[in-house]
Amino acid sequence: MNNNNNKSFQSKERLLSIILPIKDNHRMTKRWLDYAVKENFKFKIRIADGSSKQFLGINNYKKKLNIDYTYYGLDDNHFKYINKIYKELKKTKTPYSLFADNDDFYIKSTILKSIFFLENNKVYSSCGGSIFKFIISEKFKGKITYTTFSKQNSYEDDSPVKRLNKITDNFNEIFYDVVRTNDLLVYSKKFLELNKKKFNYFFYPLCLSFYLVSIGKVKKFDETILLRQEDYQSSTSSGIISSKTIFFDENFSFNLSNSLYLIQGIKKINVKFDDIKLMVSKTLINLIGSNITNDRNTKITLFNFIKSKISNNYLFNILKKFKNYIKTKLIFFKYNKYIKNFINKV
Repeated sequence: MNNNNNKSFQSKERLLSIILPIKDNHRMTKRWLDYAVKENFKFKIRIADGSSKQFLGINNYKKKLNIDYTYYGLDDNHFKYINKIYKELKKTKTPYSLFADNDDFYIKSTILKSIFFLENNKVYSSCGGSIFKFIISEKFKGKITYTTFSKQNSYEDDSPVKRLNKITDNFNEIFYDVVRTNDLLVYSKKFLELNKKKFNYFFYPLCLSFYLVSIGKVKKFDETILLRQEDYQSSTSSGIISSKTIFFDENFSFNLSNSLYLIQGIKKINVKFDDIKLMVSKTLINLIGSNITNDRNTKITLFNFIKSKISNNYLFNILKKFKNYIKTKLIFFKYNKYIKNFINKV
């Protein structure tokens, strides 16, 4: 990248706010902030603290980062968690926002590229990149092991219906993309109104992905935007979300129904309710299957990787998954040193 382009990208840094909801586990938040300092983040960082006690170390970071910190009291349920995000969005003045967990590492260059893209492509509702997932060994202190490299899909059909069908067939997380703040604000407000304090948090990011695809196109770059730690319980989600029980929560069907109405209703897209229901149900089945096959306790070997990913026995799919495995390995070596300086802070 030449100097002119680099300056142009850097000027976009002030256009984005990072929304960082936290709850306890302040050591992880310190690690996240240390990383932000090292990477010289100029983004606005909005910390929504729902911990049992306030984060006392925040003043040390305010000298180095552009932080707005609010303590909301203990958020011991999903409504409080989503509501504090909505309150932060209402206070956000930047045109773009990005949701973050305190156990993730974001790649600044890809964030800036995403902002630049959205500035020049108004028909797109979000922009992001690929996600690299890793775990830190408990047995060998400091050892990093990859789990998966998730190359994300773009959804760029002109038709909202075609985009919705595509995300149903090949779902990717859009929750961690760069998104226009006003779109997040409208979505969060409606989500809170519809669900009336009865929440299964799972539907907030799931429904957001469908919503963003319905209101605009979605762009995903090949570059990695997020390094995601898999083996640690993020403090972002209030510590009350279990992948084993989330689909059996008493509010699951209630939130599912309201999420469907939200997807259909906000932009009044020409899709029947039953068709949206079928799309989301199909996506849920795929996600549940992925939850089962990607057991974090499974030893990560070439054999287990292929076994967990292959849906049938055709040679084409075997070769395709092997290619992805090799690519994941190469990316792992690229980022291994990048994150190693931060993992021993917890």
